[in-house]
Amino acid sequence: MARQTKSQATNVPSAFPSAHPAVAEPLQPNAALLRTKLREKRGALISVMKHALETFGSTQKADHWLNRPNHLLGNKTPLEVMQTDPEQVEAALVRIDHGVYI
Repeated sequence: MARQTKSQATNVPSAFPSAHPAVAEPLQPNAALLRTKLREKRGALISVMKHALETFGSTQKADHWLNRPNHLLGNKTPLEVMQTDPEQVEAALVRIDHGVYI
């Protein structure tokens, strides 16, 4: 295989994205959007915690339910599921509120 000269090598695309002019500057996350998403998630988590307290009537009982694996949540604890899908935990609490345990 013939060796490339320096002028030929500059025309070869780089395998490293940082060498490409289109991505020369690092991407900056939209700080306002990130703050909004974090605020929404925190609000959803607080809402679920309050709902658990209302449903079970005491911090101790709510804490017990939140830390116990639940078959409605794929045998994960509500706290585990809340990290990715607080709406699913909220739905489980609504079912309990209405007496639907299956």
